Amino acid sequence: MTKTLLLLFILVTTLLAPAARADFEADLSNTGNTTNIKTLLETRRRADAGDANAQLNMGGLYFKGQDVAQDYAEAAKWFLLAAQQGQAQAQFNLGMMYATGQGVTQNHDESVQWYRRAAVQGLAVAQLNLGVAYATGQGVLQDEVEAVKWLRLAAEQGEPQAQFNLGVMYANGQGVTQNLVESYLWARLADAQGHESAKALMADLAKRM
Repeated sequence: MTKTLLLLFILVTTLLAPAARADFEADLSNTGNTTNIKTLLETRRRADAGDANAQLNMGGLYFKGQDVAQDYAEAAKWFLLAAQQGQAQAQFNLGMMYATGQGVTQNHDESVQWYRRAAVQGLAVAQLNLGVAYATGQGVLQDEVEAVKWLRLAAEQGEPQAQFNLGVMYANGQGVTQNLVESYLWARLADAQGHESAKALMADLAKRM
């Protein structure tokens, strides 16, 4: 394993959750948007009646402080209600809040459990974060084979951070048999989507092949 590749792996495992957090906030930009008090009241009415999507939207409004006073604890409450009904985006959001300690006591074990629930429903960013949890052993017993499994699922859905991570795993032979060609292919897919570290990985691989 080259020093460059080792550093790249440290970079990705350290920065992966923030990368997924950006996705979390991007998802929230399309969640809980209201235009007037009538819409807000209707969303609240549906949320109180148990509509999981409305509960997700209420969580998004409180998280962003849009049309209501920002309140992370209240956001977590609404995300939990939706998550308990199986709403995958709410499950991921709640996992992120447990990971960061916003609105709840930070708890990586709990975070992983919510990522897993969303991941099994096919949510790519949840699969990404679950893969990183297994790669780093944060909130779960470290298991590189399991990490590759979840990273691959996210990568196959086009998630660029997962594609890059999977490329690093192949380059280092972590959880898979080392395969520089396969690593390069995943890095190239990540690069095509603008992943900022993919070119460095591709350049290192080109020297070794």
